[in-house]
Amino acid sequence: MFSRYLPSAAIFVTTAACTRLVLQHTIDTRYQILAFWLFGAVLEAAMFALRKDHDLRRLLINGCAATVAMVVVRLILEGVPEKVAHLL
Repeated sequence: MFSRYLPSAAIFVTTAACTRLVLQHTIDTRYQILAFWLFGAVLEAAMFALRKDHDLRRLLINGCAATVAMVVVRLILEGVPEKVAHLL
């Protein structure tokens, strides 16, 4: 059922991870995540305007995929934040 969303989710994951890696010292993670959610919303709005295959589930899957990819890359590069480390 969700296999039709995998290509776009894979593109969002790859792009988000590469973007986080390249822009790690210039743009904060939360703004990059916001940009990817907005990009997904614009993509769905364009699909709706063109009367193509638009689906809000794809927006949710793409946004979550980009968010997870960016957080994982951040953890790999910077380690666990001190605020969270004491909880572990």
